[in-house]
Amino acid sequence: MSRVSAFLLTTCHLQKDGLDDLLRLIGSVDSALLQQELDSLQHIILLQGCGSGRRSQIEARVPPWVRLLSTARSLSSPAARNAMLDHLLADKGFNPDAFVGFPDDDCWYPPGALACVARHFETKPGLQLLVSRYGPSPSAAECVTARRASLQQALSRGACAALFVRAALVARLGGFHELLGLGTTLCGGEDTEFVHRAFHSAKGEVAYVPGMLVGHAAAEPAKKAKYYEGGLAALMAHSRSSSAARVALTRKIVVGGWLVVRHRMSPSQYFRALRKARASAPILRAGLSATGVRQKV
Repeated sequence: MSRVSAFLLTTCHLQKDGLDDLLRLIGSVDSALLQQELDSLQHIILLQGCGSGRRSQIEARVPPWVRLLSTARSLSSPAARNAMLDHLLADKGFNPDAFVGFPDDDCWYPPGALACVARHFETKPGLQLLVSRYGPSPSAAECVTARRASLQQALSRGACAALFVRAALVARLGGFHELLGLGTTLCGGEDTEFVHRAFHSAKGEVAYVPGMLVGHAAAEPAKKAKYYEGGLAALMAHSRSSSAARVALTRKIVVGGWLVVRHRMSPSQYFRALRKARASAPILRAGLSATGVRQKV
């Protein structure tokens, strides 16, 4: 069996999201493979709200390098990603030297993007974490150079859609914290928390590429307020780990104030987020081990 050089993990809720965006993502990856941007790739996709019959219908429409999983239930975003990670780590084809990406179902990759990511991981054996940005006009033009990232640079660019991690590091981290993210009481923040752990476990082997490397609709201003409390709680949970972590937390608190000034968050939302994050941080901190992140209560 040939060693897979890249793994992508995506979840899609059929009843909410439909298939059109997901098929666009698959098409962009297929184009990359046709252009030989990667030696080999496996894309694990978890279909939520999907029975086995519907999954079989969809399997007939996707390439052989797509591995479809399905569940009739609705899962939180971290639980869905962890289910796919468990499947990946149990597979005999798991390659610890490969990289893992976490594209949303409504993402896409511009020409050359996956090739550039693969080149950075292949030519830099020590590289553990590579981050970028996403947006509606992605391009691989600025991906040639990867620069050493500080913690703040990693956090600022660390949305799951634009996050690429060495597979061996993914295995050590144990997954995403299941008390954070969509579908939990703390909406958002699972990518912030994951990047924080990944950054410290990577021991300095972290880089970022300039520009927008991944296609995705522009972030809606209202969602910044919606996801604020989860990200704040994640930063509070890690605030004791380093001075850089405390600076990141201070910056997040200031950003919340800026959202209030710009009328993108109400004062009551802001202070509620502060109280909720402060109350949740000790619980999150207690579950920061590779096994603890799977605790749901």
